[in-house]
Amino acid sequence: MNQKQVLAGLILIGGKSKRMGSDKAFLKYYDKTQLELTKELLTNLLPVNKVYYSINNEQDELENSIIDKYPDLGPFGAILSAFEYNPNCAYLVMAIDMPFVTPTLIKKLITNRDTSKFATVVQGKNTDYPEPLLSIWEPKAFPILKAQFKAKQYKLTKILKDNTIKHLLVDEFVIQNINTLENYKKVKKNLSKK
Repeated sequence: MNQKQVLAGLILIGGKSKRMGSDKAFLKYYDKTQLELTKELLTNLLPVNKVYYSINNEQDELENSIIDKYPDLGPFGAILSAFEYNPNCAYLVMAIDMPFVTPTLIKKLITNRDTSKFATVVQGKNTDYPEPLLSIWEPKAFPILKAQFKAKQYKLTKILKDNTIKHLLVDEFVIQNINTLENYKKVKKNLSKK
């Protein structure tokens, strides 16, 4: 295994949340906002305790914000912008709308990180695609992302499939995205029963 680069967190909060109708970062699941929960999760588990927020240029800046320079490219633009900010850093990327990710899963992702690969990613046991929004992207991904940008190829799943990555198979439940108000209400109702 190659020498490990510094690993920082990158929380993706720059989306428009159109399907949800409100900013997903400020939805509450466990008496805290998803932003607070995700920050705590990554800060407590990352070796350097450095967590960045990928934001769009219309959002208020938070401490350690990285503005997405490519707002129309979704998560691809956010990750590319992070590497442009610091190309020598590896990023543990996590979308803000994954409320069921556990400390155990984050620890597993960090422990199983393979720096000789393009990325270390989780994948649902019953799916045939890696999950780019809960993954560790190594610095060697940066030149490939730049080349994909020039080629106008922005699909992260395809980029991961076309490169050498390490997969961690997990239960789909823990990596599900909550994107709509209907799904959010359903989750809240189920949590209140516990």
